[in-house]
Amino acid sequence: MKITFTIHGDPMGKQRPKATAIGNHARVYTPKNTIQYESKVISAYKEKYGDNVAFQEPSEEVFATIIAYFQLQKTHYGKRGINQSGLDKLSGKVNPTKAPDCDNIAKIVLDGLNGLAFHDDSQVTALFVLKCYAEQPRVEVCLESKPKE
Repeated sequence: MKITFTIHGDPMGKQRPKATAIGNHARVYTPKNTIQYESKVISAYKEKYGDNVAFQEPSEEVFATIIAYFQLQKTHYGKRGINQSGLDKLSGKVNPTKAPDCDNIAKIVLDGLNGLAFHDDSQVTALFVLKCYAEQPRVEVCLESKPKE
């Protein structure tokens, strides 16, 4: 089985939990931006697949490919359109080396899919994450079951 879907908008990485002190107790919470982006992941999945759990067997291995497309900046455009720097980025000669990190992008996407596309993201046994540039920012997700031998 193979499923694909797109999360439109700027890619985001999972943020670290935050902590506050309330009296003599610490309260740990997930940052608001992380919760909002995970909701965006859920919405993108449900828009295409509804509430169907694609990989129902908890022992089923899943291969995940996540491609995060970052938007070109205004400096990549000139009077005649995209300049050479922008073309180099669109062609893949230059890829983003800025935050968020690949592992944090994968973490926020896979955590958002827990209990939805699969029972738990521990089912993901192979993961490929790529950061690149595009004119429209988005994250494309492909989940595949391990081929039968």
